[in-house]
Amino acid sequence: MKCEQFKTWLENRDTHDISEADKARRHATQCHCCSELMAHDEALDRHIGALLARETVPSHLENIVDLNLERILPQRGTRSIWALVAVCCIVLLAAIPFQGWITGKRGEQPMLSMEQLGGYILADYQNHGDGGVGFEPVKDAAIWLNANLHTRQLPPERIVAGYTVKSARLCKLGECLAVHLVYEKGGKRISVFVMDKSNVDGSFEQDRLYAVATGNTNILLSSQNKYLYAVIGI
Repeated sequence: MKCEQFKTWLENRDTHDISEADKARRHATQCHCCSELMAHDEALDRHIGALLARETVPSHLENIVDLNLERILPQRGTRSIWALVAVCCIVLLAAIPFQGWITGKRGEQPMLSMEQLGGYILADYQNHGDGGVGFEPVKDAAIWLNANLHTRQLPPERIVAGYTVKSARLCKLGECLAVHLVYEKGGKRISVFVMDKSNVDGSFEQDRLYAVATGNTNILLSSQNKYLYAVIGI
């Protein structure tokens, strides 16, 4: 998928077409500009949804509005014009802080706390840890990662020693794009998540193992260069 195709998909996205969505998200991991466009588009959707959330109208206000309508509707002169001007002013006042919100957030990357990271990883593992629907069969993790993440850097040997890669997919941890790899050894499967560690709120030293407890499940974390690797299922 090229940038123009991605922009077309973003404008007219079909949430039921999983293959096109996967191609688009894969392209976003390879193209910084398109990745920012997707992040801004999804942030805009969330903000609009919050602004348009339904609120209960107090009964006394509803009565006042009804009475005002009865007075205004028969008259189409100066008073109706001023009513229209007032509505326009309200819309403009609402738009000003919204515009500031958009410009203030431009360029910022989503940041996950350790607690959020653990929760998202556990949820994705519980739903997709079998490596089924949405995964691609993988024989060489380096080739797949190079095609989808522009890196041939493999997960650290200390967390996948003795395991063989079986499948992979692009996924999202909150608003952060990530990779979900499934490894297997002797019939036992583990999931390895790969993400840019700049999206995680924490300091990770190279070649050290960290553990995050999420419920009764422990998730191991390991940092290597710009990436953070999380393994679950051990």
